[in-house]
Amino acid sequence: MTRLIVEITYGREIWKRAEKELATSNHEAMHLSELGLFHFWPVNFMPLLRFVPSWVPGLTFKRIGDQSTRLSEFVRYKPFEMALELHGQGRLGHCLASRLLDEFGAIEDVRDALAILYMTGADMTSGAINAFLFNMYLFPDVAERVFEEIRHVTQGQQALEIADRSSLPYTEAAWKESIR
Repeated sequence: MTRLIVEITYGREIWKRAEKELATSNHEAMHLSELGLFHFWPVNFMPLLRFVPSWVPGLTFKRIGDQSTRLSEFVRYKPFEMALELHGQGRLGHCLASRLLDEFGAIEDVRDALAILYMTGADMTSGAINAFLFNMYLFPDVAERVFEEIRHVTQGQQALEIADRSSLPYTEAAWKESIR
């Protein structure tokens, strides 16, 4: 999923240049999101703890905050700087970054919009796909009907295409239900 979002947002060349860094940052962001959402942090109930130095034992939230800051700075600046360089060379290709740079130039709003699109797109898309697959696992009868519908439309010979979507009402309903 990360690759798809990067290519839509910043283009194929960015993925080729920074595949490992971007995939790692995506995994790290998912991990940090999990830590932030599903763990009890004393600072949530005692806000003054944020002023205690990070070296104090038990204040893991400070180190996680530092990691999150570093990660958000990476996502905000690194792909955009690479996109700017490639755009200046005329090698960025067809992507949202190229269109925004052509229309608005290298302004802060463009950089931030692309970073937000990248992070939310990678996070939400992978989350939606995971939810769909989990639901297919929980409801094998639904998974079987989805499989049969897809196989009927593609005759088991070809990959799905956007044009096939209207021929897959049950699959579409299962997808929408899983992300509802």
